[in-house]
Amino acid sequence: MKKLTALFMGCIMITGAFASCGKDEADSSSSKKDNDPLQGKWTMDVEEMPMNLEFNSGSLSLEMDLSEEAHFSGKNFIVEGSDLGAENTSFENDKLTVNMNSTDLLHMTRIEGEGDALDGTYNELGGMLFDELAKETGDLELKAKIDGEKLIVIYDKLCTYTVSDDTVTLKNPPAALLGESGKDEAEMKFKIEGDKLTLTSDDGTEDTLTRVK
Repeated sequence: MKKLTALFMGCIMITGAFASCGKDEADSSSSKKDNDPLQGKWTMDVEEMPMNLEFNSGSLSLEMDLSEEAHFSGKNFIVEGSDLGAENTSFENDKLTVNMNSTDLLHMTRIEGEGDALDGTYNELGGMLFDELAKETGDLELKAKIDGEKLIVIYDKLCTYTVSDDTVTLKNPPAALLGESGKDEAEMKFKIEGDKLTLTSDDGTEDTLTRVK
């Protein structure tokens, strides 16, 4: 899962680097709830981008908190601690855009929420921040949620999965989770001890998650 975190970080770094320069210039699965030991929501405390994974009867969803690296404060878009100001942000008819020096840094459409504040759930994500990400995640639908100074991205259907003994197999996950294997699935060993879940990928990388109660 850290591979996906690195991908998001890369997209944010590209956006932040451009913005800094700009300022200078101006389901289907056999897993069932009753016999799925992974069933439920788990959180992984990655310092840069905490994430939640939810295993739900063969369908895996993901939420990732980008707020430490990119978020809105009012209408000011802040990337890697750099405040781009409110003058580059437009919010009209539920269409949110951040455009700097004629470059589309971010655009999305609010589908839940109301009022002049940006809070709500968004789809149709695009712009520099999200376009590079889409190259790695393909046609997966990505949503975003703004809640005050929180910016969270959501994959409701990251992939499907199956469980066999101590192995979970992710079916057709994003390329960012597959590396250079050329496979269309990823296998991980898992171990549950109390509220802790350890996932071990085939290269030995371990991720530890905590069950959300």
